[in-house]
Amino acid sequence: MISGINWSNENPLEQSAWDIYQHFGGCIIMSHLGAEVTNEIRRRRPDSLIIGRLFRNGGDLPEPKDAVDEWTEYIDNTLLDCYQVDNEPDENYPNVSAEEFSVWWIRVTNLLRMMYPTINWGFPMPSVKGELSLDYIGRCKTAIVAADWIAERGYWQEEWQMESWHWGKRYQR
Repeated sequence: MISGINWSNENPLEQSAWDIYQHFGGCIIMSHLGAEVTNEIRRRRPDSLIIGRLFRNGGDLPEPKDAVDEWTEYIDNTLLDCYQVDNEPDENYPNVSAEEFSVWWIRVTNLLRMMYPTINWGFPMPSVKGELSLDYIGRCKTAIVAADWIAERGYWQEEWQMESWHWGKRYQR
């Protein structure tokens, strides 16, 4: 396991982002920040793991081919080793069941694997919602098993939350 951070979505190339990043072995960067930011991170830190998060603003799930078409330019211009396909599905698609998202994710990822067979594709775990997230995970098992890796996050604001299963140590579940 590599400890990493979510790259700053605001002012991504300011010195403050680099000051934080130096303490981590990797980062995940949202695709909407563009290939230029991703490639600048790679140029400055060629030794670190950079994961591209293929991001959409939620709403309705697009047809799998449409989602792939939306992300292809970013992938082609970055060619990272790992990409997370979408983000926090329970938050981004509140009207879509875990099972529906799972089927969609597999269809999208199968198309991506045909185009980019050497890339590792990650499944986005649900947002921080306590017990609801465990139920959601169980209902996405097929996609989780099909993924090359899972994207789990640990968030905390207060020091005590670092050691909490619900916050900082979510990755242990």
